[in-house]
Amino acid sequence: MDAREKWEILVAYYNENKIAPELHIQKDWENLFVEIFGYSKLSKEVDAQRNIQIGSTVRTIPDIIIHNKEQGDLFVVELKQHTLTTGTEQLFSYLKLLKVDLGVLICNKIYLYDYDITKDDDKQAFVEIAFTKDNPDGIKFVELFSKASFDRQHIKNFIQERKKEKENIHAIQQKVTAEFVRQVLQEQLSKTYSQEEIQQALEGIVITVDKKVAMPPTPFIPSSTQRQSNPPIPIEGDPYPTMKIGKIANEILRERLSQGISEQELIHLQKAEYSKQFLGINYPLLAKNRYVDDRNGIPHSRYYAEQVIINGSYFYLCSEWYKSDRPYLLKWLQDH
Repeated sequence: MDAREKWEILVAYYNENKIAPELHIQKDWENLFVEIFGYSKLSKEVDAQRNIQIGSTVRTIPDIIIHNKEQGDLFVVELKQHTLTTGTEQLFSYLKLLKVDLGVLICNKIYLYDYDITKDDDKQAFVEIAFTKDNPDGIKFVELFSKASFDRQHIKNFIQERKKEKENIHAIQQKVTAEFVRQVLQEQLSKTYSQEEIQQALEGIVITVDKKVAMPPTPFIPSSTQRQSNPPIPIEGDPYPTMKIGKIANEILRERLSQGISEQELIHLQKAEYSKQFLGINYPLLAKNRYVDDRNGIPHSRYYAEQVIINGSYFYLCSEWYKSDRPYLLKWLQDH
């Protein structure tokens, strides 16, 4: 089998096991690293559930460490249920502990990290790979992480190249404005026409630039900064009747956010007033800091420990949810 065929097996496995428990996923990926990537369990190259002692009482158990006798630990794999988007905090803690600079998080997508211990966690270079057919990055993942072709520097180069590409694309998108397009047109047309002709022609043309950013539905803005007195009622009712609101927030909402939202909505969700109005909660839905000072200046954690990656940036997700917030959260999920 070539890398493309192997990637298609991984995509099929993902689609068939989206709601499988983590114990099931753990065993399967141990076997996948043997069958697809060519490592040996007998030789301890697929080192699963290694017990690492820290001090006299604390221990930690990474899901999978890929290891060989010559180079030691090659990379660390953190596994989560395929509906989740969490796991970076655990993975980074293992990378720091083991002094390994390559990490793989497998959850709703595959995330590859070139971990630099000198940088903050939210500054780490990574590649995000969706489980989609013929995904070139997925095929490259199989090639790079297979035993026969494993090369640490090639992997790091791939991650850094993808990071640079993403930064360049963002820079281009920021640069392309209506005024920029007008200037380019003037430069090109000036090779054939006079400046007066170009100016008169362009005066009759309205130039707009569509950034292709999905904009959220225009929300109803209450007259006060408090949330609406009559909670919104989702059109489709409650699709999660057996789930507590905290679980909906930490799993369903987290997944929805990780798929990407508009930059405008991302800005709104970092504001307390907006989050109060449309989600019912008392704190910004998204924050860079887990801790909020109370009236006495004492910091308290109001956010889940696991960060969520949204539009390429890391955020903490608010953990302060109450039953009365449920209709707001359901409505937001329905609208986005």
